[in-house]
Amino acid sequence: MKPMRALLILAAVSLAAPAVAQTAPPAPVLVPGLLAPPAATWQFNAFLVQQEQARQEAIRQQNEALRLEGQARTEQAIATIQAQRSAARPAPPDVSGPPPYPQLDASQLPAISDKALAESNQRVLDASGEPPR
Repeated sequence: MKPMRALLILAAVSLAAPAVAQTAPPAPVLVPGLLAPPAATWQFNAFLVQQEQARQEAIRQQNEALRLEGQARTEQAIATIQAQRSAARPAPPDVSGPPPYPQLDASQLPAISDKALAESNQRVLDASGEPPR
């Protein structure tokens, strides 16, 4: 989520950067006894209004980016919770009936005598070169 937040903030700042980078023109010079030229005052006021509009637009864009980020986080959290709720759980085993596994009869398994196992173990040890234990 953090890369997405950084991307949204970067987009908002990059859109607002040109308006913020502008500087106010110098204030009209007023000579005592003379009125300020109406065109200069009007231009200065228009520029101030333009700067304020740009500032408000940057704030609006930042608020929108933060709102979208919060909405995305909320939707992700809801999806995670729904996925956890609907995770398939295995059915509990039915213990009332016969066991589901086959019954083994140990008498039917092949049997190897202890002597045969000891001889086989000795041959393996001799082949590996390890001393007997």
